Amino acid sequence: MTQAVEQDLDKASGSSRSGAARDTPPPVDNTTRPRVVIQPSRGLFNLDLRSLWEYRELLFFLVWRDIRVRYKQTLIGAAWAILQPFLTMLIFVVIFGVFAKFPSDGLPYPIFAYTAILLWFCFSQAATSAAQSGTASACTT
Repeated sequence: MTQAVEQDLDKASGSSRSGAARDTPPPVDNTTRPRVVIQPSRGLFNLDLRSLWEYRELLFFLVWRDIRVRYKQTLIGAAWAILQPFLTMLIFVVIFGVFAKFPSDGLPYPIFAYTAILLWFCFSQAATSAAQSGTASACTT
């Protein structure tokens, strides 16, 4: 913009600024700035259950989206998450319960095996996801 056009705009807006004053920013008053203090959370497990409850719909939709994306391309869908440990449990029952006769301390062996397999699958999936996340975030330069 030329200087004549800028002067005309200044006159129309009712301000009279010189060229030097227009280039410098206005002074900052540090006393009016809000002060943000960041402090660590208290305790080992400081779960903010109130905010979790407040954003429960967001959490639900994020979990639902993750489930849909994970099982979208499988033939039987999300049922695979239940069917896979169940089939593994059947194999364990036949091999370790029937043939090897491992004791289960009075519990029915299918329940004993299914409980252990569910815990193992949760741990295995968490460890696999953590490793994939770590390798995907690694700096490759």
